[in-house]
Amino acid sequence: MIILIVFLDNLASYAGLIGLLGAAIAYTFSKLYRTKFDKRRDWQNQFNETVTRLSSFNETSQLAAAVMLRRYFKAQVDRVRFCDETIRVIASLLRILPLGVFQKTLGDGLAFAENLNYADLQRTNLQDLYLGVKNMTDDEQEKEKAKLKHEEELRNYKLNPKGYAEEEKKEEDKKQEEKKSDSIGDNWKLSMDFTDMFEANLSLTLMENIRGFGTIFYGAIMNNTQIKHCEFINCDFRGVDLMHAKFQNVKLSGSNFSGAKNLPQGLKKYLDEKGIYHEAPENEKCGFTSEKASAKDIKKVFFSMPGSLSKSDEYLTLHFKELMDKLGYKPIYYTRDHYPKSSQLSKIRREIDNSVGVIAFGLKQIQIDKGVARPELPMETNLSGHWLPTPWNDIEVGMAVMKELPVLLVKDDDIDIGVFDKMISEYKVRSISSSVDIKQIINDESFKKWLKMLE
Repeated sequence: MIILIVFLDNLASYAGLIGLLGAAIAYTFSKLYRTKFDKRRDWQNQFNETVTRLSSFNETSQLAAAVMLRRYFKAQVDRVRFCDETIRVIASLLRILPLGVFQKTLGDGLAFAENLNYADLQRTNLQDLYLGVKNMTDDEQEKEKAKLKHEEELRNYKLNPKGYAEEEKKEEDKKQEEKKSDSIGDNWKLSMDFTDMFEANLSLTLMENIRGFGTIFYGAIMNNTQIKHCEFINCDFRGVDLMHAKFQNVKLSGSNFSGAKNLPQGLKKYLDEKGIYHEAPENEKCGFTSEKASAKDIKKVFFSMPGSLSKSDEYLTLHFKELMDKLGYKPIYYTRDHYPKSSQLSKIRREIDNSVGVIAFGLKQIQIDKGVARPELPMETNLSGHWLPTPWNDIEVGMAVMKELPVLLVKDDDIDIGVFDKMISEYKVRSISSSVDIKQIINDESFKKWLKMLE
């Protein structure tokens, strides 16, 4: 009887121990599984939150989210999927965002992708971006070589000849050589095979250290674009606008330039009758610059304009920008995003100092329901129902006049105040209505006289 009681007591203890052990094993497996699941869920939640913040009305939150978005190119789980989704989010926003700090911050993030192969960047605003991989300086290359050498010496020190087969050591050496090649060799480039940039705007963009096969630039705008140390093999450049574009140390074998506009003269001689590029003798890399881009002083025209524009006003300013581009001038399209957080007036002054002329757009920005100018004075004026332009027009035109630069006032018919006052008459200040037929501006007498003063 006593033996039976002891046995039952021990059995109960063993059962409890087995239960605890089973629970521990179950918990461990559950923890391992849940950790992987939770990690994927956490990354997805963080990604969703970052994308939501991109639509914030707070500029700081927007810019922070644009920078944070880059981390998903190297996500710890589902890296390929997160990379693809990040590119699609950036591309979607770049189809609707105007030129500015937010647009540039988002666009610059594309350079952090492992590659942009097959990415859909059609009709995106890629203006003023850095797209590619920066060259390592001599110091950086020496540091990288020293780091790799140190790692190799440390590995050899730790290797136990008795514990490692010769083949394993050779495999380790091979991996180290591949790592060295990827870090500082010619393979250190951004890949853009079959990337689709149909009708994208790449004006003022620097493209550096990019390797692309079959990349599509069809109909793209590449005004003042710089392409350096790149290989674009069998790519589609049909119908692109290469005004002021600059090629430096670029391979273009088999690329199609048929219908391209403003081709550099040096590039033309390597095109066959179908517009296909054939490499120079000895397969040397090329460097081409249009005659206008090679001039030491590209003539700039400063655009004085509101920070916020209606669709019709934006169309007006963009038409002038395109027109000045075609006439060989570089428009300084100064939007709200270009105003720095400090030294705003100094930066404007520097931009105007480097310009040959100014176009000031006097557009409706402030509506006065009820107001009086110069109250209780002899020249008291009722301003009720009047419209005012942005006050920045007066500041920027004033700076231009001090520099004796030609100024073109493009004003709404309801704007008649400040520099847009009808009483103002200056030799170097010309005025036209914003309601003029945009397609006929080139034939307007005031515009032609202003243009003549820029020469």
